[in-house]
Amino acid sequence: MTVQLNVDNKEWDEALSLASELHLDRDEVLLRAFRSCLYDMRLERQKKMTVAEKEQQHRESYEKYPVQPDEFYVDEEQLAEVWKDL
Repeated sequence: MTVQLNVDNKEWDEALSLASELHLDRDEVLLRAFRSCLYDMRLERQKKMTVAEKEQQHRESYEKYPVQPDEFYVDEEQLAEVWKDL
């Protein structure tokens, strides 16, 4: 995919300077910036969700990926090992 965008020269120069220090190419710089932005937008969307929307999202997730019978099973030895250090 080809994307065209306008970036402030000072910021772009700084990004390229840092990328050079970290041995990253321009594609990696842009990919990291995009991923960071995407992550921030997901967090922003989560913050705006109502409790009902979050409950619906959880419900759909558990319907798609139901809890497995032994998913939360901890045997007695594992439990004793954890509790001995507390």
